Amino acid sequence: ADHPRVKALVDKGAQLWLRPNRSAYIGKVDQWKRRIPVVREKFLETQLARFRPDVVLLLQGGSYDCFQEYHLFRWCRANGLPFILNCSLNRRGANFGPQTIDSFARDFADASRVLFMSTENLRLTEELFREPLPNALVIQNPLDLEISPDEVGAARPGPRPRLGFVGRIDIHHKGL
Repeated sequence: ADHPRVKALVDKGAQLWLRPNRSAYIGKVDQWKRRIPVVREKFLETQLARFRPDVVLLLQGGSYDCFQEYHLFRWCRANGLPFILNCSLNRRGANFGPQTIDSFARDFADASRVLFMSTENLRLTEELFREPLPNALVIQNPLDLEISPDEVGAARPGPRPRLGFVGRIDIHHKGL
């Protein structure tokens, strides 16, 4: 919030709402808290209701981080508000029970769009759900190296391209 670019946006009229802390939905205790008006003010859905968005875009680091936001999806459905999921990272071997997988599959199916960073991330999600996601769209990374994972690090004649990459270099997984 203190970054100069953020401050400049706020000075131009952008509305900034900082969430008080990470979501921590914990079943019955959470349901009880939601009934207390003073506490309810701190929940994301209350703030969104006040803001009245046209669409909600949930940027997820991992494809299934949305499990912490199930109340958000419930609220979007109840208010007829479209939502979009952005899935940046997926991995094989997600260890979820059948009920959790069914819940994820419903949330993903109800989304207006589910955006993936690579076809591999989409494939892994469809593998987990055991069904295709017709509302999925792969937003390919803008860098297309046109090489296979086996070619990474292979000797090439002439000047070699230089790539600065923050994070794991897994070109197949990241959709490069």
